[in-house]
Amino acid sequence: MSATGAAEASPLAPSRPGATARKFVRLLQASWQDALEYRLEGAVWFLYDLLPPLGMLLLWLGAYREGSVVAGYDVAGMVQYYLGVIALRTLLNPHPEWDLADKIATGKYGNVLLRPMPLVAYHLAGEVAWKGIRLLWLIPSFAVCAFALWPYLEAPTLSPAHWIAFLLSIPLGYLTAFFLKMILGYVAFWATNAEGIFVFAISIEMVFTGNFLPLQALPAWVQAIGEWLPFRYFYFFSTQILRGTLDDWALLEGLAAQVAWATAGYVLMRVVRSAGIRRYAAFGG
Repeated sequence: MSATGAAEASPLAPSRPGATARKFVRLLQASWQDALEYRLEGAVWFLYDLLPPLGMLLLWLGAYREGSVVAGYDVAGMVQYYLGVIALRTLLNPHPEWDLADKIATGKYGNVLLRPMPLVAYHLAGEVAWKGIRLLWLIPSFAVCAFALWPYLEAPTLSPAHWIAFLLSIPLGYLTAFFLKMILGYVAFWATNAEGIFVFAISIEMVFTGNFLPLQALPAWVQAIGEWLPFRYFYFFSTQILRGTLDDWALLEGLAAQVAWATAGYVLMRVVRSAGIRRYAAFGG
């Protein structure tokens, strides 16, 4: 059976939801064991997510003067923002593209295609397991940051509508990032070495997710570009909900945009994946 045929006959074929759920749980357990085995690598990736926003926060604390406000943020608001970025970036920023590219480049992706479960579920299980390891690193690190920054902390006072919107924005932001980065990973079907593409994409992402600066602090023309890109809906939108400054219409508009980007990402991912698998099979992958 060719790789294309296997992909259509097995992972992409309809299956009972209960059977798929059981397979997902077993794969999640196996991925969790794998993540525990490579926990040092998980720590490195965690530091990669932690240090840039933490460094920017320390810079802002040195730059602020008493009573000053920058881009609508006072010092407490800026602390709240960057702590939110640290937590949400760690938990909502997946990296499936690296594993995808490695498996495609080494010819191991054929084994993935033969697994009797949907491809999205397979990749999602691995990412969720690694996020569990990240959470183990995040909790003590966040506690230390909160203790050190305690004089600046203010608990968010949000309406029930804001809390509901925030809880909805979490899975929507994750799926938006996940599907778009899956597309990025499938570039490896055509590129011999996709690492340069990944690094370039990360550089763009760091700006437009608000990782370095809140988007309100960027020049107006940069903000205008960001309005047309999906990156703000990874986790920046969630940080804005926590600020409590968005009205009900802005909440609905932001959630609708997340749904639209997640849906578009999923559809485009399937198109790119199908084209890539046909090419993979043609070259004997």
